Amino acid sequence: MKKRGSFYRVMDGQRYDRGMLEAAETAAKKHAEGVIKVAGAQEILKEALDGGKYTKTERKTMKYIQTRYSLSKKAKRVLKRELKKFKDKMKERREKEKEESDDSVLGQLRRTKGALKKSLEEMSIKIDVLFKVLEDKIESA
Repeated sequence: MKKRGSFYRVMDGQRYDRGMLEAAETAAKKHAEGVIKVAGAQEILKEALDGGKYTKTERKTMKYIQTRYSLSKKAKRVLKRELKKFKDKMKERREKEKEESDDSVLGQLRRTKGALKKSLEEMSIKIDVLFKVLEDKIESA
C-alpha cells in the first residue's frame, strides 16, 4: 500500500496509521458485505509491521480497525497469530541483543580486570625493587 503525505491520519484528535487504515478501507470495499477477509488482514499486517516494529500508534489503529470493520473469523485468527509471531520474534531479538550486550560488557570487564592485575603486578615488582634499593642504601649508610 503506497502511503501519500503523512504517515498518520488524525481523527477525533487521535493519531492513526494511515497505511493500515487505507488497507482496511480497500479490503472492506472488495466485498459487498464489507467484511475483511484473510487477504485484507494480511495487507493490514504488512502495513502494521512495515517499520520492523509494532508501535503504540499501530496497536491503537489495529484496535480501531477491529472495532470499526467486520473481519471474518479466519482474518481475525490470522491477525492474532501473525501479531503473536511478530511479538515473539521481537522478544527473542531483544533477549539476544541483551545477551550479546551483556557478553560484550562482561568481556570488556574481564579484559580490564586482567590489564589492571598485570599493571598491579608490575607495580608491585617495581615497588619491591625500590624498597630493596632503599633498604640497601639505609644499611650501607
